[in-house]
Amino acid sequence: MKNFDAPYFSKSITEFWRRWHISLSTWFRDYVYIPLGGSRKKELRVYTNLFIVFLVSGLWHGAAITFVIWGAIHGLFIVVEKAMSNHGLKVSRKGLLGTFVFIPLTFVIACFAWIFFRANSTADALYVAGGIFDWSEQTDYFALGLIQPEFYAGLIAILLLLVFDAIHRRFNAVKILDKIPFFIRPILYVVIIFTILIFGIYGEDGVSEFIYFQF
Repeated sequence: MKNFDAPYFSKSITEFWRRWHISLSTWFRDYVYIPLGGSRKKELRVYTNLFIVFLVSGLWHGAAITFVIWGAIHGLFIVVEKAMSNHGLKVSRKGLLGTFVFIPLTFVIACFAWIFFRANSTADALYVAGGIFDWSEQTDYFALGLIQPEFYAGLIAILLLLVFDAIHRRFNAVKILDKIPFFIRPILYVVIIFTILIFGIYGEDGVSEFIYFQF
């Protein structure tokens, strides 16, 4: 099944989980949410069921309080959005408002939750989260480890990814590739391979383990 559907273009956390790790979300719906009673129970019980699902999702990723907090953050926003919808407080997320307000807002919430997902401890997560809101001192971003060329290369790469995702939503990249003349396609493949070789992480000091290996 299609497992990710441009989740960072979501306009709510509810939509985010329809588009993020779809196979896992489907499994939790079928084997946790529905057995708990799903949406067939009273309103408060439905909210409880939703919240439990995301707590369990956190525990599925690891037996640590950081993962539980990550799940709780998502569960809290899911419950709030569900309650607003049930009581006629659903905000229109269409048009420019959705594009320039709700997509960035959803992205910020998801990224904030990732702090707890990635942190080694709750103390580390709170330290990072606290630093985000501490504007008491001017920060020299180039003192954080990136030199200027790397910083600007990163910005350009992010913009290229955004452009690609925007195009991919309307035009499937695989189908576009199929339409490219056969003699040009190998050139693109070589460019992709060399890009991986150039920007890859190598050596004992540079090994970056895929984050899902621990699960």
